[in-house]
Amino acid sequence: MDILRLFYDCDEFCREFVPQLHARQVAQSRSPRQRETPLSVSEVMTILILFQTSGFRTFKTFYLQHVCQHLTRAFPHLVSYSRFVEG
Repeated sequence: MDILRLFYDCDEFCREFVPQLHARQVAQSRSPRQRETPLSVSEVMTILILFQTSGFRTFKTFYLQHVCQHLTRAFPHLVSYSRFVEG
């Protein structure tokens, strides 16, 4: 699978979807923290789609053994596994 093409498609989807999502969300009583994340929504989506097509049984194994070892050039701002799954 071509990672660059997959990322492009995810990014195009996010450009349309994320603003619509924010416009339709119900206001919360307290404002959520708006912390900057190293990975964009498009990058997270790309990694999750790659996992679904990878054949790995668990996401943790996929992330630690494949993404962190072989895809660091494609995703230069990778975070630890625990940081990835907590947000």
